[in-house]
Amino acid sequence: DALLATRRRHTRADALAAVPLLAELLPQADATPHTGSPQLSLLCRTHAQVEAALALDEVDEIVVDFLEVHGLKQACEAVRTAHKRLIVAAPRIFKPGEQRLWTYLCRLAPDALLVRSSGLLWQLQQSGGSGATLDDGTHIPTLHGDFALNASNLLAATQLLDMGLQRLTLTHDLNAEQCAALARGLSAERRALIEVVAH
Repeated sequence: DALLATRRRHTRADALAAVPLLAELLPQADATPHTGSPQLSLLCRTHAQVEAALALDEVDEIVVDFLEVHGLKQACEAVRTAHKRLIVAAPRIFKPGEQRLWTYLCRLAPDALLVRSSGLLWQLQQSGGSGATLDDGTHIPTLHGDFALNASNLLAATQLLDMGLQRLTLTHDLNAEQCAALARGLSAERRALIEVVAH
């Protein structure tokens, strides 16, 4: 009886807001059209793919996503020599002993680092974020968010962009209509930071 009486006195959890908060958390939509033109970024997993991508004038930037670090430095040099933007992809999961691999990727001095996990994004932010200088003099490059960060709604996309990402690829779970609706909910400036995957 005492438990039921106590429960009747406390009908809402103390931690819950008395009014809806979602509207306050979401950014204000901006109908201003983005005037820039789309860019083509090509993800390459082998040196042969990098070489083929370098021959394409339409490609603005190349994402180097090698399974192993062997050959990564040479591929990065080839992209730079071709005057294309260089993006280096970090692993989605860092195995034991690989926690400092991200510093090696930063030392390659890419134009951007493709961040694929919230743990790495947190580590990079704790180290000063994009533009920060590490103890060894290495600079953290611009940070791009991978689809694996699972930005599937406006709130998630806003929070990830607030964490210092300069570009964000939306999750594969969204169709074209949903991607467009999410982008329309952002300011024109932030809308230009959204990237979608095309196969």
